Amino acid sequence: MPARSARLQPSPRVDYETLADLRYHIRRFLRVREDAARAAGVEPQQYVLLLQVKGFESRRPATIGALTERLQIRHHATVQLVDRLAQRAARPFCESWRSTRWPSCGRGARRWRPP
Repeated sequence: MPARSARLQPSPRVDYETLADLRYHIRRFLRVREDAARAAGVEPQQYVLLLQVKGFESRRPATIGALTERLQIRHHATVQLVDRLAQRAARPFCESWRSTRWPSCGRGARRWRPP
């Protein structure tokens, strides 16, 4: 009965004050970034997507699957986010992203800088 003995082991002590402070500072940082994105005319989720695509440039292609992993959202949500961003023409495409690659090229790619 190994499962039972695992339950009897004492749980590690949690420092809730430090954990709460960490979560506060993370949330504060994210709110500042969200405000900056909105001020630049981009929704916060779209900003995070663009940031991830920009981060992929020197490493590997920004596939829908890779973006899904980096954003920690569902596949269909990533597809919808990319579709909405494409409709806004915030990022020109060199080829169809439906080929599973979301290229970062063109005039808009050179112009875009994170807020």
